[in-house]
Amino acid sequence: MVDFQNTTCGATMANPADPLIVAINTYRDGLAGYNATPDDLPEGAEDKLFATMVVGPDAVLTNWRNPATSHEAALAAIALADSEIDFFKESPVADAMYAAAMGFLRNAPIRNL
Repeated sequence: MVDFQNTTCGATMANPADPLIVAINTYRDGLAGYNATPDDLPEGAEDKLFATMVVGPDAVLTNWRNPATSHEAALAAIALADSEIDFFKESPVADAMYAAAMGFLRNAPIRNL
């Protein structure tokens, strides 16, 4: 029997995985995997590895045009954008993630703190 309440991605039948968080985690995992590879790869292997692990997730985030749909996703988007800017100074991924977070904040109800 499958336990749908305890999946590895944190999603449940009642709380499906947030697509933005999935995309961010896929990108971060791809970067981490790429950065963990040995320096002595055969010629051409590094480019192929980068294309396999990073290019697709990067494109998904660069082309993200929807607002974050949760507070958690907005915070994850801001955290990724900040780390991208720290490392690259300019980043289409960062621009898209800031926009996703701002989209959430613009639509979020104002709460009394």
